[in-house]
Amino acid sequence: MGFTGDIRTFDIFDLLAWVHGRRQSGTLVLTRRSTKKRFAFRDGALHGSSSNDPRETIGQALVRDGLISEEALFKALLKQEKDNRRLGQILMGERLLGEEQLMRTLRGNALTQVYDVFLWADGRFDFRDEEVQPLSAQDLDIDLRSVLEEGRQRRSDGTCCGSASPRTRSRSASRANPRRSRTPPAGRSSSSPRRARRWPRSASSHADPSTRQHSSSPGCATRDCSRWIRSRWAWPRATP
Repeated sequence: MGFTGDIRTFDIFDLLAWVHGRRQSGTLVLTRRSTKKRFAFRDGALHGSSSNDPRETIGQALVRDGLISEEALFKALLKQEKDNRRLGQILMGERLLGEEQLMRTLRGNALTQVYDVFLWADGRFDFRDEEVQPLSAQDLDIDLRSVLEEGRQRRSDGTCCGSASPRTRSRSASRANPRRSRTPPAGRSSSSPRRARRWPRSASSHADPSTRQHSSSPGCATRDCSRWIRSRWAWPRATP
């Protein structure tokens, strides 16, 4: 028995609270665009997780924690393709990783995956209670009560703060207080007057005295100024 639905109509928080309150056992698959995560539950507790996001794989988590090197991870992944064993078993078999280190990384990586799901605004879920996995030595047995409390806090922090960058917050503050004084650039005091912008004088002041009498006619100064601008800024014509 199982059920599927949309995250926008059945929230992730309510879904995990239902699993915890009813002590459900099964597998929950969450899909959002190309990301797919799988969580295994037994008696309302989180026992395992997996994700196709490259940033959330157990190998990348071990490298980020400094427990193994990227070269060791690459060799272990090649051996995993041949032996078809779990990555943690291969690393422990080669004495590159201890069991306690592996379990601590698995728990931290599973919590990172489930906390990220609390911030999903859309997606699909599929819960199947007949897909209960047998017990193994790498079962996490994470209590969902603490997960729900932490997820609620992270969701509140993600929606209330951190959404605006420092530049955006600075612009918002300047709009709210338009009289807020700005810090003057280096080398200029706030009391020093600004230098006036210089514009080119009208061509009538450079014109010949015999032609100045025509500058009083409408449009004459404009035509003279246009000629001055064209003579000053026009590109030289190519000679044949």
